[in-house]
Amino acid sequence: MPTEPRPLRTVLLAALAGCAPAEWPVCGNEEEITAADYTGYGDELPDDFLVCTDLPDDGSACPDYQDVEANALFEEEVGPTSTDDQGMSMRTDCGPELTREDACCYVLAVDGSWISGRPFAVGGRPRVAPVLVGRAWGGASTGQARLGRRAVVTHPRSRAEGVDRAAVDHAAIDPAALRAHLAREWAGVARAEHASVASFARFTLDLLALGAPPALLAAAARAQADEVVHAQLAFALAAAYAGAPVAPGRLAVGGGTAAEPDPAAVAAALAREGCVGETVAAALATVALREARAPAVRRALRRIAADEARHAALAWRAARWLLAEFPEARVAFDVAFDAAVSELVAGSSDPAPPRDSARAAALRAHGVLPAADARRATADALRTVVMPVRAAL
Repeated sequence: MPTEPRPLRTVLLAALAGCAPAEWPVCGNEEEITAADYTGYGDELPDDFLVCTDLPDDGSACPDYQDVEANALFEEEVGPTSTDDQGMSMRTDCGPELTREDACCYVLAVDGSWISGRPFAVGGRPRVAPVLVGRAWGGASTGQARLGRRAVVTHPRSRAEGVDRAAVDHAAIDPAALRAHLAREWAGVARAEHASVASFARFTLDLLALGAPPALLAAAARAQADEVVHAQLAFALAAAYAGAPVAPGRLAVGGGTAAEPDPAAVAAALAREGCVGETVAAALATVALREARAPAVRRALRRIAADEARHAALAWRAARWLLAEFPEARVAFDVAFDAAVSELVAGSSDPAPPRDSARAAALRAHGVLPAADARRATADALRTVVMPVRAAL
């Protein structure tokens, strides 16, 4: 009988103690939201919606959707995404769309999913690969899917999983729009996990350059391999919900590594992406596992949650070593840590309880945390895990 992951704070404290395919998503026919349609934070928004902005003044092409910050675009063109004590996080799914010739239009969504994995940021902005529909990752055997009352998708056999097939029951998640929403959510998870492979590769190079001990190097290399499996599992689930194989495209890695890593810069990234980001992501994955009911989703989340807890523990162990070896990096670590916590606190301060609706229950059953659930879980993780572990660092 598989066991649930140990409480995350226990894991982290123990670690410190030494103990021609189209891009995914395929968008179209979304409703355009303008300032006239929006009265402010708290309005009910569609699952996906269109936001348009003026064409560039210099006559250049509209930016790609990966270069558009969703919250900034929404606030500029539509209205505020937060109040003094509440807020929502958005993401850009597609664009520029061809809906209007006189504007740059993008498909946005309120980001209600947990996104695990260490982000691959370049110049302070996360990078992910596009997702290709109709192409399996690694060959035909990695992404075959069929839809019906049950959708079955195969993915590469993993010894760690002990299975080579995931079955997703669609009986409880009609209509098709909800299945499409779940496909997009899991595609988002898959993109993040795929990018984490690059992030851990860079982290391993940084550790090598700074003279890290072999235990940290081995753990970082293992984490990189874990993220490949996570991406496979998430792409398999996205394919099952979508009813078509999906795979990552090329990840732009240019500029992603420094010629000579600076200890202070490495410490800041470790604080932001590892000690705060990965710890919260591990906690959210654990909550998603607790709420999930679909067997295939639970199998995937069980593996992901356990691995992400181990990755968070690696971040804290690496931080302890780095700050002992390079004490001058402490200021950069503390500043980045406090900024990351403050940003998450601002985004998770929603006193309203999670909505108990049939739709929210369906999302939870299939591994997607509604936005209110994610905000509450983030606040809990910061209070009960992140800050106590920092005190022990």
